Amino acid sequence: MTTTQTRATAPQENRERVDTVYHDIRAMILSGQLKGGESLSQVRLAEHFKVSRGPIREAMRMLQNEGLIEAEANHRGRVATFSKSQMEEVCAALVLNVAAAIRSSNGQFDDADISRIVAITRELEATTSYATRQSHFRELILVICRFSGSQMTKLISGLLDRIAMFRQLHEVTGTSPPYPLGPAFEELREAANSRDTAAMTVIMVGKISNLANRALNFVDTDYRPDLLRVYADMAYKLASPSQNKAENTLPAEITVKIRGLPNSQIQYEILSQ
Repeated sequence: MTTTQTRATAPQENRERVDTVYHDIRAMILSGQLKGGESLSQVRLAEHFKVSRGPIREAMRMLQNEGLIEAEANHRGRVATFSKSQMEEVCAALVLNVAAAIRSSNGQFDDADISRIVAITRELEATTSYATRQSHFRELILVICRFSGSQMTKLISGLLDRIAMFRQLHEVTGTSPPYPLGPAFEELREAANSRDTAAMTVIMVGKISNLANRALNFVDTDYRPDLLRVYADMAYKLASPSQNKAENTLPAEITVKIRGLPNSQIQYEILSQ
């Protein structure tokens, strides 16, 4: 290999090391192998991955930008921990962005998209594994939102990653939060087959809101997710097509009721004239 070739490949090899370390540490965090609040030493990580501290430092910077670790002094980091309010904020952001993403997909779903949506919902109904349900539901969201653009898709994917970390909040109980299926998947299949993005939006907002409320209630039965209800309200309004397409405004008479909170589950009723 010539000197020129060596110089050309060195940056690429370093980038590959950074990517490998980043993905491996990220997977350890999201799987719970690295616990919330656990200290991370650059020296020890470099020894573990058999690399210099440069790739470790760059990987930790990337993870810090994602909010998965927090910087500490003396070249150390700490796996991020999350409060109930932070969990609610992320879930609320997911609800609103998913609603906007689905509505922006109007008219773009083809037969292959619909077939995949139907297949994923069938798989969701067939499994009893919490981890498998979580994986399938994530895939369902990303498939339904895929026409919203690369930046929106990246944002939604990042929010789903943050939510995956919240399983750490449940470790003290020794069990996992419920992951209910409910009857909405048959309704979702019907809405998808008819390309009704408004109905798809309502169903997915209801499903995500319900799951978020169940998880929050699992952590603290007295917690009131007021921010989530506000964002869900806005998300339901996004589901309603404009009556005045020229002005692209929401119907003036639409109201969204979010009734009661038995067991912290959102129940909604949409009234429009």
